[in-house]
Amino acid sequence: MATVQALGARSHVLTLAGEVGQAYAALHEQARAFDRLPDRITSDLLSAGGWPVFRLLYCRSLVYTLAGHTDADQAQREAISSYPSARVRQRAQVELHRAHTEVQQGHIDDGLGHAREVLARVGAANMTRFVLHVAAGVADAVPVAERSRPSMIEYRQQIALTAGGGT
Repeated sequence: MATVQALGARSHVLTLAGEVGQAYAALHEQARAFDRLPDRITSDLLSAGGWPVFRLLYCRSLVYTLAGHTDADQAQREAISSYPSARVRQRAQVELHRAHTEVQQGHIDDGLGHAREVLARVGAANMTRFVLHVAAGVADAVPVAERSRPSMIEYRQQIALTAGGGT
């Protein structure tokens, strides 16, 4: 399990460093390592010792989103559909990946609007620093020249107000 986790972290770091080819290779290696995990690990949805498929799919969604991969939308759909409905925070984070992708594709107002809806739906009880971090990433995806548009200002204000209650 530690190998699967480490490969996910490695792919994330490589993506942030701009080494997307290596990041994708780490994701593929992670998927192969995941396939070798015993059922008692992959079927454990509740404990910290479990590593269900939604964790694997979350890693792929995150890396594909940050890298602007052409299959990011598909990875996001797969990740969202893998989560039980009770996993509100995690589903929200993947929805924020979708908003990030919309912004990357030049649909800035639509992406920010999507992100605002996600934050409004998540509610204070499910607002964590992890959700807020992904939400901030949506804003960071907006090109610098576009950051003075009203939708961006409203979104930044919403994040700031929401962060006041986050944990």
